[in-house]
Amino acid sequence: MRFSLQPVPILLILLLLTASCRGYDLRLLQGWDRLEMDCCYVQIQEGMDPGRVEAAIRWKWPMIQTLQERFFPSLADFKPLIVVYPDQESYKRSSEHLPSNALAHYDRSRKAIHVSLDAPDPVWRHEMSHLYLDELSSKAPFWFQEGLARFLQNYNTQKNPCSEQAMLPEFRVWVEKNPDSLVLESMELPTSVDFLDPDGTAQKTVLSGVFVYFLWTRGDLTDIMRGLRENPKSDPLFHVTFGERGAMNQLRRDYIEYLEKPVFNVAPSSCKPGGG
Repeated sequence: MRFSLQPVPILLILLLLTASCRGYDLRLLQGWDRLEMDCCYVQIQEGMDPGRVEAAIRWKWPMIQTLQERFFPSLADFKPLIVVYPDQESYKRSSEHLPSNALAHYDRSRKAIHVSLDAPDPVWRHEMSHLYLDELSSKAPFWFQEGLARFLQNYNTQKNPCSEQAMLPEFRVWVEKNPDSLVLESMELPTSVDFLDPDGTAQKTVLSGVFVYFLWTRGDLTDIMRGLRENPKSDPLFHVTFGERGAMNQLRRDYIEYLEKPVFNVAPSSCKPGGG
């Protein structure tokens, strides 16, 4: 028996390889359209009004651009990929493999966020944080990925960089009612979560978010982001403690003291406008 490839399968394979190399995916072969805007690349379902999509993204982009400029300045020329759905119902139909309460998600394999046009601004900020951080430092551990996203989710971009920012309200409840669950016995922060364990996932997510907020109040987040720009594979905390055991232990003690006397709406220490 002779093995041979027919012309149609060969053409399909070439199309798929080309799509993969250029950041496209199978949606473009399923009736989706691709737009190129000054800010980003956008994929939309067939039948969506491109003008409406572009107008909605232009409306949101100053908020996203502020996050990029303050926390990811080295990505000024980076054009992210956004997969847009017309509404939340359409998004949920296309994301049945995700938890039922998901409002959007970051697809790391495609380096794209999936979000509906009617998703609230905090959802867009959260997912864009994941996308930008992955582009900046793909080795960042879970606690920093999720903690930063949770911080920027609640970040008010209309304030100047040195203004007060608030902790997520649901995290504040944890700190006030169950601070012992967030205490670090060592500096071993969460590296992953098991979504089949919702209670454990919730605790690790809150711990990550509260800890990043704590770092921001000290002014350490600026040093971390600068350090990751210079060395994307580095441990985020190295840029605070420089790997010294004594400094790590002091950071843990300072964090525990913060949990004992927490602040939930504060400006960062030693902040200089333009410093992030």
